[in-house]
Amino acid sequence: MWIEWLPCLVPGAAPLSQPDVNQYSDEFPSLEDSVAGESSVDAFMSASDIVSTHFARGAQCIRERDWAGAESQFRLGLVEDPLRSHTLAGTAMVNLGFCLDKLGDHADAYKVYQQAIELDTESEAAYSGLACVCMNLKRFRKALEAAEHAAIINPRNANTHFNIGNAMMRLSNIEGAIESYRRAIRLRPQLLGAWLNLGAACESIGDMTGAVAAFEGALEVNPDYGKAWMNLGLLHGRHGRHEASVQAFTRSVELTPASGRLRVLLGLAQRCVGNEAAAIESFKAAIAAGDYADKAWHNIGLVHADAGRHEASIRALQSALAIHPDYAKVHLSMGRVLCAVDRSHEAIESFQRAAALRPELVDAYIELGRIHAECGEYVKAIGAYGRASELTPEEDDIHLRMIRVHLSAGHRDAAMAEFKYLQDSGSPLVEQGQVDIDAS
Repeated sequence: MWIEWLPCLVPGAAPLSQPDVNQYSDEFPSLEDSVAGESSVDAFMSASDIVSTHFARGAQCIRERDWAGAESQFRLGLVEDPLRSHTLAGTAMVNLGFCLDKLGDHADAYKVYQQAIELDTESEAAYSGLACVCMNLKRFRKALEAAEHAAIINPRNANTHFNIGNAMMRLSNIEGAIESYRRAIRLRPQLLGAWLNLGAACESIGDMTGAVAAFEGALEVNPDYGKAWMNLGLLHGRHGRHEASVQAFTRSVELTPASGRLRVLLGLAQRCVGNEAAAIESFKAAIAAGDYADKAWHNIGLVHADAGRHEASIRALQSALAIHPDYAKVHLSMGRVLCAVDRSHEAIESFQRAAALRPELVDAYIELGRIHAECGEYVKAIGAYGRASELTPEEDDIHLRMIRVHLSAGHRDAAMAEFKYLQDSGSPLVEQGQVDIDAS
């Protein structure tokens, strides 16, 4: 069995039956974004002067999630108060920054939050909003500084510690992020995003027990939290617990039945436990959902290839390419199936297309090397294997392949150089390399 997954965490002339259980690593855990700078609307509702009227209208727009209307009203109010003397001017500016952030105008939101801080250096909301905008602008160190300042002003705001954790994650301070998420959870156990991101952070440092506990902690708070079920499925799948993965993805699909992505993940897990009929049904459901259809067709093609139904496999892979013509891994799979039905020249074209689309796709070069070697095109085979070796020099199997091709081409000195590399690296393939050399 041989399984491909969506872009997340991804070997040689793999036979069509070899499972690629690393498909789950192409799918990152689902994370929760930093909590957007919160709006403060209630303070506006009782005032009657023209400035306050605009502010109150802006607050009402926020209640209605009319971000553009709110932006307009807050700007009109601030134009009427050029000296920012109104008692609610700072709050209005925070709300304006909030709306701009929601509208995706992060650069302008950044400026507005900075102005709000100049107006009130103790505005927790302004610093919190600035932190979130900086995250959107990928200014992670500045985001951390702003969030930490907000925490100094109010150390008991769980959202602020959650945002600190997210900034630390982006800065690769995983231990610091974990502590911040845990602090946020202690302050507010219902903060699901903190549980979710805590699990992802724990998994990233190999703490599987902590990761499972975090995702399950989120589910204790809300048993219908789909992202936690999805992350549990990914976690179990990446570590070979495929039955548990099927259960988690099944629950996730029940909660979000229109998600093609989840149905493809469920199908992958079902393949890993050997239930290929159920996997095909899951992939078909993803296609019907109109979401991730290219991934679903690809995996249907792989199921058929594994069962020796090569023509059905080719049709499924063609369907995937009709949706996504530049899907490199489908071209790689197509090449492998074409090889299985002795359509070598077409297979070479598919492998070349895969390599052109994704120059870092090692398997494409390995397959090219293998098929060129089988056709006696040793120079081309050496070139393809050489490129694969450049991409993954630590892959001993490629060096063993190079030994065999050099020997077939009569390049004994080059073969011995590759053999010496295996010896020097202490490779377990040295014995096999010696056998090949002795037999030449």
